[in-house]
Amino acid sequence: MPIPIRKPTSFYPPYVWWAPYDPCVAPDATPGSNFQGGLLQPYVKNYQLFKCPSETQWQCGYAMSYINGSPTGLWTPGVGVLGMSDGKVKDPSGRIVIWDHRRTPGCADTTNYNANPCPPYTPYTPFEGLTGCETHYPTRHNGGCNFLYYDGHVKWLRPSSLRVSSFRESGYLPAVSAYPGE
Repeated sequence: MPIPIRKPTSFYPPYVWWAPYDPCVAPDATPGSNFQGGLLQPYVKNYQLFKCPSETQWQCGYAMSYINGSPTGLWTPGVGVLGMSDGKVKDPSGRIVIWDHRRTPGCADTTNYNANPCPPYTPYTPFEGLTGCETHYPTRHNGGCNFLYYDGHVKWLRPSSLRVSSFRESGYLPAVSAYPGE
């Protein structure tokens, strides 16, 4: 099922996130009048499911990818960011879709833009060593993060073991110079 993340002509806030979130207050604030239950709301009875027990201050403790070429982040001009069909995911056990995250329930690198960021997006790199890395790949679980893959399995990894190809199928742009061919 395609998951629309946002309108193609705007950046934040998306109309509805996948997880419960209020984009009009700080990520660690109590949700206000703009709170929305998210696309999964009809299937979830307890919003605590979206909070990591190790860091409960965030409205949502996990992010879903909107990286171009990921199973949940295929950029379609004129439409926006949608999920790709199952048949286009060549390596379901090798594609990360949701992971431990701080601040917002969506993730891609939107830092390298001069104005209102526009897709297609890449993963936030480098995966460790900068202040922003702890937002995107928090090492709150014994120096690593939990990653949910497209096939449904979860794996603990250190951010240093991540690659651009961990998040997206080959052949999608934009290229990431530190990871040629990914």
